[in-house]
Amino acid sequence: MIMNTLISSLVTLAVSAAAVGLVSLLISCLFKYAKVFVHRGAQRIHVGYLIPNSQDQLVFYNGLFPLFRRRKGVVDNSNDIKLEQRNASHNYIEKPQPVGRYDKPSRLVYNASGSLVASIVDGRCRTKYAVDNDIYVASAKGSIASRGQVAPYGAALAALLGTESQKYKNAPDERVGAGDLVLPAAFIFFVAYYGLVQLFGDMQYRYFALAMFATYLLILFILYLIKYSITIGNGTMRWPVLIDENAGMRWVDILLILLAVVLIIVAPHQWVPALTVLIIALVINSINFENQRTIEDPYQGWSGHWRRQPFSPAPSNAPNALNMQSITFSWKEILEKRNVPYDASADNVTIQLPSTYFEGNNPLTRFENPFFQPGLQDESQREAFTNKVLDGVDKTLRAKGTTDVFEDLVLSQIVNSAYEVCVRHNLADFEMFDLILSFCQMNINYKVDEECDSINNIREYYRFASETLYDRTGDCDCKAVLAYKLFELLGVDPRFVIVKANNEDVYNHAAIVLRNDPDARIPLPPQYKEYAPGKGVYCEATSDGRFHPGDMPDNVDFGSIRFVNRTA
Repeated sequence: MIMNTLISSLVTLAVSAAAVGLVSLLISCLFKYAKVFVHRGAQRIHVGYLIPNSQDQLVFYNGLFPLFRRRKGVVDNSNDIKLEQRNASHNYIEKPQPVGRYDKPSRLVYNASGSLVASIVDGRCRTKYAVDNDIYVASAKGSIASRGQVAPYGAALAALLGTESQKYKNAPDERVGAGDLVLPAAFIFFVAYYGLVQLFGDMQYRYFALAMFATYLLILFILYLIKYSITIGNGTMRWPVLIDENAGMRWVDILLILLAVVLIIVAPHQWVPALTVLIIALVINSINFENQRTIEDPYQGWSGHWRRQPFSPAPSNAPNALNMQSITFSWKEILEKRNVPYDASADNVTIQLPSTYFEGNNPLTRFENPFFQPGLQDESQREAFTNKVLDGVDKTLRAKGTTDVFEDLVLSQIVNSAYEVCVRHNLADFEMFDLILSFCQMNINYKVDEECDSINNIREYYRFASETLYDRTGDCDCKAVLAYKLFELLGVDPRFVIVKANNEDVYNHAAIVLRNDPDARIPLPPQYKEYAPGKGVYCEATSDGRFHPGDMPDNVDFGSIRFVNRTA
């Protein structure tokens, strides 16, 4: 009995395989197309199909069959190749842009700037390869009907696709949203509907309908939670985008809506909720098909409300006597810890500060720092001094009539540079928190106050943020002040705290805590753990980059945390 079943299964499998093979052969004989691949070392990645159209163009699609594909690019009559620009998460699309051309007589592929990208060589079984420095970078296999006429263009297109891939990743991400989940949730609901009818079919119809709509909303909410979790970790949900792409063209939506309306008229009343949900989802998808891929303002946060950009004061025309000093900070080590490739031409930020404000006979910034006078009288004096440092030196200088102020400007440059790094490397918004904290940890050298000649070796000295940047040096309190000012400029609610550390019974360490203020310009992402319920997220600014927001060092007594009240 078992043997007969096994034989029957093998025969069924063989017949099915033969049927699939015959259908594939028939399609290959009847239609002109090429299956396109990009090569990554030994890996070959299928990226789409190149298919001729009635205008003698070759159109690049993500699928083979008309109802289940979306256009991704084109090779026009002049052999110019245009591709859609999109990012790694496949949720931002522009119209096809020229990226290069295929020179058919010489079988060479050039990018848009005219540089040679690859040459096309013959392979076995209607396959053409794109070769760059003796390395296969792409290939395309043509159908029997194409007689090798389409495959060379497919290999050329794939070669350009590989070289353009980094540009796609540089495109910004859309923020977390449920708009692109409405239709996938409806499809899941529709597939599961028969089972739901069996489960809830005995209810009165109005309660049955309410139960069905509630089930759909539950599916949508679950998908949103999944997407939120994946997006917060810089991942992507590709399959909802696939559904949206294939049903996102208006005429397809209209046909499906008309079909659903007809089915509502003729189908049993139990199916009305499912068809209604499908119609509503198709309408929303049709309306939002382009909008859901619109890039939001860079400083638009997780709450989805409009956010203004950080304040970027412009200094007046500074006289040459200020002797502006250029200081460059690099994101290199910070990015390398995240396994993100560093771009030496872009991933740096250069600020300018007047050396006369920090050195010489009249260093204005040093003189305005209350800690510059040696010795502290008592603890209350330390708190007052700290509040003045947290206010920033620009406030004091403006009050005294100084027009050339620089601290807020250079802090804004660092915040904007962190945002540009996020965009350039396709990092999520919340990575800004981590980048800024890592900047304070890794770009400022740790050195105790009494060993710093620049501040006259004063034993206890909290630097202004601009002093820390100018010196590129500071201890825990200096780093914490810098982090405080950067996070404040970003739009969150930072608090400067002092704490007992290293099992000592004195307040010997400084850090910051980010309060989860619902009115903050960029609310805190939920995965950052508070050090105590309702107290805020602890941020350690003194380390080699190993502490992220919410990480709690073992040597810190979190029960001793004391907030320093800022006066302004």
